Amino acid sequence: MRIVSYNYCGLGTPEAVNSFRTLVRRWSLDLVFLIETKLYATEMRVVKWKCNLEGCFVVHPKKRPGGLALLWREGVNVPVQSYTAHHVDAEVMFDRMKFRVMGMHGWPEGHMKKYIWDLVDHLGNGNTLPWFVFGDFNGVLFPSKKEGGNGFDFQVASDFMAVLDRKDLHDIGYNGYRFTWSNGREYKEHIEERLDRFLCNDEWSLLWATSGVTNIIWKGFDHYPIMLDTAPARRKTEEKDHVVKFEVVWTKEHTFRDVVLDTFRETAGVYESISDRLVTCGEVFSAWGEDKLGNLASKVKIYINAFKSCVRLISKRPLNSMRFFWAQRAYHAAIKEGGQNTGFFHA
Repeated sequence: MRIVSYNYCGLGTPEAVNSFRTLVRRWSLDLVFLIETKLYATEMRVVKWKCNLEGCFVVHPKKRPGGLALLWREGVNVPVQSYTAHHVDAEVMFDRMKFRVMGMHGWPEGHMKKYIWDLVDHLGNGNTLPWFVFGDFNGVLFPSKKEGGNGFDFQVASDFMAVLDRKDLHDIGYNGYRFTWSNGREYKEHIEERLDRFLCNDEWSLLWATSGVTNIIWKGFDHYPIMLDTAPARRKTEEKDHVVKFEVVWTKEHTFRDVVLDTFRETAGVYESISDRLVTCGEVFSAWGEDKLGNLASKVKIYINAFKSCVRLISKRPLNSMRFFWAQRAYHAAIKEGGQNTGFFHA
């Protein structure tokens, strides 16, 4: 099972919807928690339909900022237990297993950051199921998970750790890039932090001991999606390797150079070898190309089939009828009656 949390900062544009659809299709996602969608239920149902997902639960935004959504694929049952503007609490039934999930969106204001941990503390009372808490907590746990900006907030981290201890929760960890948010600025104004994470209790860890979290580098927004895969080792042996082939047509897009430079810079320091960086860059390029240009092979096939249909239509039209058709509309005697060298006059 693959579960993703993603702060989209607005899902109302066609570009954002196409990007999300590519993300769902590329990683075969089963459950998705979206943050700051800025969409209402009727609009999210359109997104669900375009992404070929089965279910959707929406928390409406207040005057457009905010908004949460929980979407799932066919075969996953997700009865929602409670919700607010900052969380969605649900039980998930999948593959004859039952567990609890809590999608969270922390307060961005400094003096209100502790409220998200109070909410987790309150919702966790009396829980008897395997469960995990995930989302954008707007809080950093360790100084190494923050780069640039103001100093590390030890009070926020202390509140964070206190709740983890009380609820027997621990960070699942991650693979990939060590930050999940960037302010998009450069040089001295550049700030990166790990704000998004998956937390789970011991019962969850025992059920899915091989599960792992990946921070996915994805273009377009200040947050990166984080993905939990409950069976990454088994999936690796079952799936064919995804080979990314460079398309020359990508270079014809004026934004491709910026995509290359930004992606290569963002992977610096994440991977030890250049080959690993190139693999990650290739996946980003492939997703970008599919968003920007669509499936080129399918488009070419459509055009070829249309051309063949035209050829068949023309070949079926009697040539004799075409001759009479143009003869009736001709103004020159050579076309109407033929020339001196035609077979008609030599007969």
